[in-house]
Amino acid sequence: MNLELLKMMTIKNTKKFLSKLLPEGRVKELIKLGFYNWFYTGKYQFSISKSGTYQTNVHGMIINTAEALYHIAPDFDYYQALL
Repeated sequence: MNLELLKMMTIKNTKKFLSKLLPEGRVKELIKLGFYNWFYTGKYQFSISKSGTYQTNVHGMIINTAEALYHIAPDFDYYQALL
């Protein structure tokens, strides 16, 4: 089995477990931030500002949004390659 596929399966199962275990709220979001920061180590950095907006650091460019960009952050590499 491919290591990348195994990593994706592990992430999917962990996300399902956490979603069922924890109620919606700030603690769950902080755990998700830590999880995605671990998964995307070195490429992207996710955080929540004091005002409550999500911050995504993509290669030094900080993007502030109302919702987290966990799932679309890898697409930035694709679009930057086209430029």
